Amino acid sequence: MTEHHQIRPFGPLEWVLKNLRAADGWSVIGALSAEERCLSSPGEVARLDARSQIRMLDIEIEPRATSLHLQTAALRKDERRFAAQKGLGDRLTIIDSCRLHQEDGAIIELAIGLAEESPPNVILDVSAMPKRFFFPILTHLCEASQIENLVVTNTSPLRYGDVMSGGWDDWKPLPIYDGDPFDHSPNVTLVVGVGYQLLSIQQILERNKSRTAAVKLMLPFPSLHPGLIENWKFIRHIVRQRQASLEGRQSERPPIERVPISDVSLAFDRLVRLTERGKTRSLILAPYGPKPLSVAMCLLGFARRTLGFDDELERWRYPTEIGYTQPAWYHPDYTAGIRLTNGVPDVAAFCIRLKGRSLYQLD
Repeated sequence: MTEHHQIRPFGPLEWVLKNLRAADGWSVIGALSAEERCLSSPGEVARLDARSQIRMLDIEIEPRATSLHLQTAALRKDERRFAAQKGLGDRLTIIDSCRLHQEDGAIIELAIGLAEESPPNVILDVSAMPKRFFFPILTHLCEASQIENLVVTNTSPLRYGDVMSGGWDDWKPLPIYDGDPFDHSPNVTLVVGVGYQLLSIQQILERNKSRTAAVKLMLPFPSLHPGLIENWKFIRHIVRQRQASLEGRQSERPPIERVPISDVSLAFDRLVRLTERGKTRSLILAPYGPKPLSVAMCLLGFARRTLGFDDELERWRYPTEIGYTQPAWYHPDYTAGIRLTNGVPDVAAFCIRLKGRSLYQLD
């Protein structure tokens, strides 16, 4: 079957903003962190648009995380906060009521509030925003009818650290994407974004009352150092789990779909192709790997939600679970530096909605 790929505008942030020319200015939603890149997109928007307003989440480090490098992370985040306040002045609003392991209901309430308060032109910067926050925020921004133009940005670092996080929880659905409690189908499709942290796919399947599934892997390519080696360790771990779970029965290795590391649009279309045009009966998504792939998974989850609720069966027509093994902490050197292009931070901007029309839908 020939792959269908829709053209959806994306490119350097400056190019996107110059072509969109938002008359009323842009509103940015981002997150403070120890990473230098957390201020790149807000700073560039402020430079390019004098009318812009910036909202930044300051997500608290968990009290159980007390090691020395976590104290370093907290100090660096405070430095970023001070730099943002100094550089952005009265255009900046900092939202303090956030915790990394906050209850799902509170995070959903925060996402609803951010969406309802948003003006017509919104930029969501996911560069340093944990998935537990940006998945529900992006979903509610996509639902907000008053938003005319919605753009997601992500800043490329110079490199990733050797140790990025720790203290991982068990697999748990992200807020909003908890599947369907009325669905116990044995036929499940599990699509995994290949990342660094090893995970138990059997734990995922058993939680969903299914020991068998069509497992498909999405490999980001080319991967930034030290990603390539870690990605193949991740794949080998998944393959061994599948072979062990089938107790010696013959099986094909999970198919590997290569996807560019910085193309939300192509990743979305690949996901649609891997999931029966996005309408496979029961779907589990594991958003490991780079942020653009995670954004694409979120957009597929949202697109499946828009296909509606079956009142007679009391269930979503296309139940979707998107989960993650949330770390308790992120290393202060999760990433290092900011990649520059012609002296400007390499901030990729992906158009999600233009002139009130969603660019990510299912036929």
